[in-house]
Amino acid sequence: MKTFLSLIVCLLFGSMLSAQINSEVPPPPPPPKPAPGLYQETFVVVEQMPRFPGCEDLEGSDMEKQKCSEEKMIQYVAENIQYPAEAKKAGIEGRCFIKFIVEKDGTISHIDLKRDIGGGCGQEAVRVVESMNENGLVWTPGQQRGKKVRVQYTLPVQFKLGPKKH
Repeated sequence: MKTFLSLIVCLLFGSMLSAQINSEVPPPPPPPKPAPGLYQETFVVVEQMPRFPGCEDLEGSDMEKQKCSEEKMIQYVAENIQYPAEAKKAGIEGRCFIKFIVEKDGTISHIDLKRDIGGGCGQEAVRVVESMNENGLVWTPGQQRGKKVRVQYTLPVQFKLGPKKH
C-alpha cells in the first residue's frame, strides 16, 4: 500500500511538474518591423503616372499632358542617344528596355537594363536615362490617392539604322 501511495504521489508530482514546464514556454517573439524609411512602397500603376518635364504648363486634360510628356521624353532620348559604333558596324537594330523608379521628388533612381540587344546599345540607353538627373530634369511624380508615390517605369529605347548609302 505504501508503494502504491508513493507511486501515485510521484505520478501527480511529475505531471504537475511537466504541466508547469510546458506552460512556462513563452510564445516566439513577433517578427521585427522594418525601420521607418527603410522600406518604401513602389507602384507600377497609379492614378496619375509620372510625367517627363516640359508639359507642366499645358492647358488640357491629364491624358493630353501624358501624351505631351511621352513626346518630350522621346524627343529627349532621340537628341541625346548616340548609336554605338560597334552596333552600327554589326548592323544591330532593335529595342532595349530600361527599368527605373521615378521617386517622390521627381528624380530617377534604380536604373536597370532589362533587355539588351548588344553592341553597346544597352549601355548607351542606360547612359541617356542617367543623364536625366545629371541634366537637372525633374519628372512630375506619380500620385496615388492624392499623395506623391514612387513609381516603377519601363522605357523602351529604339535603335534603328537609317537606309544604307551606296
